[in-house]
Order: sequence, then structure tokens, then C-alpha cells
Amino acid sequence: MLSVTLPFFAIIGCGWLSRRLALLPEAAVAGMTIFVFTFALPALLFRSTASRPIAEIADWSFMGLYVLGMLGTAGLSMLVARLVFKADLQGMGIHALAASMGNLGFMGLPLISGLLGEDSLTPMVLMLTLDVTVLVPFVLAVLELGRTDQAGVGLIRRIWRAGRSSILNPIVIAIFLGIGASLLSLPLPLGIDNFLSLLGAAAGPTALFSIGASLYGRPLAEGLGEAGTMAAMKLLAYPLVMAAIMLPLYGGDPLWTRSAILVAALPSAGNLYIFASRYGVRVARASTGVLLSTIFAVVSFSLLVWLW
Repeated sequence: MLSVTLPFFAIIGCGWLSRRLALLPEAAVAGMTIFVFTFALPALLFRSTASRPIAEIADWSFMGLYVLGMLGTAGLSMLVARLVFKADLQGMGIHALAASMGNLGFMGLPLISGLLGEDSLTPMVLMLTLDVTVLVPFVLAVLELGRTDQAGVGLIRRIWRAGRSSILNPIVIAIFLGIGASLLSLPLPLGIDNFLSLLGAAAGPTALFSIGASLYGRPLAEGLGEAGTMAAMKLLAYPLVMAAIMLPLYGGDPLWTRSAILVAALPSAGNLYIFASRYGVRVARASTGVLLSTIFAVVSFSLLVWLW
């Protein structure tokens, strides 16, 4: 178990250590993130999608069950936030995002494909697309409904303004371009395929390293109980909900089922802090939740791999 999972988390640790020892300036971390987000990950996702027949990608049963597990966990987390922490609508939205959106782009793709092989990239591309096109608009709707300072602006318009940067980003564009190439059965010329392969290979280690570097200096602020609950909902509740739905109901490739459960067990995505900051809602708790879920995932994710 450790021989498989520990190297990935060790790269994250190297990123954190580089900042701790002042070997890497903060500006360099931002540059690495831009490289992964704008170049390496889009290359990896486009090549993975374009090289597969559309029939292998468009599994409607899988997508429906994944959305059910994702939104079910989001709703459960919102209920916990309301009953336990007396959160308002916006606070409930932050809890929903913390519990149901994992660090799939930067951590899940290299980690899970390293565990299960490149065939797991196809379901992960689907899940990443659904996260951005279904979960993000849902959370944005909740956050916008909780606002009181834009009563004169239509809800749909507010959601579009807030979410267009999440939807119109290089990763999502690369996925849809890859789906288009797959639909048209466009072969990739050898030179382009080699270019995409070389660039995409840099995504995994660079993304993991930048995660570790970005976690350095993140404080353990007040509200540890609430932040710990966010982490527990993400690392424990979400994979349990996904397993309870996928195992009995999905009759497709078992690799896809396993991929969905492992994706659910990933730590909370870093954009949780971005959303919290944008709306000024539970910012410190969101930051601490990302940090705690990433630390505890070293144990919880490894145990899941060992048990299954």
C-alpha cells in the first residue's frame, strides 16, 4: 500500500519542504500552478479524451449515478452545517463544496491514474467535467441566493458572472475540444501526439509539488471543529455515499466504480478557499478545511487503497 501511495504524497511533502527551507519563492509556486493549469493538464486531458471513441466516454448511467452521489453528499453536508453549526445559506454552500468537490485536477489525475492505470483517466475526465458543469453552478446558486447586496440583478446573470471563470477555463475547454475530436474521429498527427504526451507527462509531478508548496504557511485558524467536520464529510462521508450508490447500481466497468470511489476520497479542492474568499464566507474555516483534509488524506486514502 505504502509503496504505491506514499511516493505521490512524498512529492507533496517535497513541495512543502521547498517552501519551508526557503528554496522556492512564492512567485515560483504561482508560476508552477499556471503551467499545470494552463498547459500540462489541458494537454493530458485533451490527449486522453481525443484518443478514445466517444462510446467509451459517454456512459450516461455512470454520469447519472455520480451526480446523484455528488449532490447527495452536498445536500447532506448542508444539512449538517445548518443543524450543527447554525450556518446560513451561504455557509451551507461552502460546506457543500468542501464535502463534494475533491482535488481531482491537481491530485486525483496523477494519483489515481498511477494506481489504476491510464484507463482510469476516461472516467476521471467525466467526473471533472461534471464537477465543473453541475456542482459549481449548484454551489454558486446557493451562494448567490444567500446574498443581499444584489437584489436587482437576476439570479441566472449573477451565477454566470460568478461562474464563467470556472467553466471557461483551459481544463474544461481542453476536455470539450477532446470530446469534439473524438466525435469527429480526428486522428492526432504523430508530432502533435508526442508533443501532448511530453507536456502532459509533466502535469502529475508538477501539480503534486505545487500543492505541497501552496499548503506551506496556511494557518490552523479558529473554528477547528467546523473545519474538521468539513474534512470528515469529504474524506469519510463522500466515499461512503459514492460506494453505497455505485456498487449496487452501476453495472459497467468495475474500474469506473473504483475510480469514482477513489475520487470521492480525495481531499477538498483548493478552490474552496477561493469561493469562500470571493463571498467572504467562513474563509478561515475553508482554508483550514483544505489543509486538514489534505493532511488526513495521507492516511484515509492509503487505507482505502489497502482495504480495496
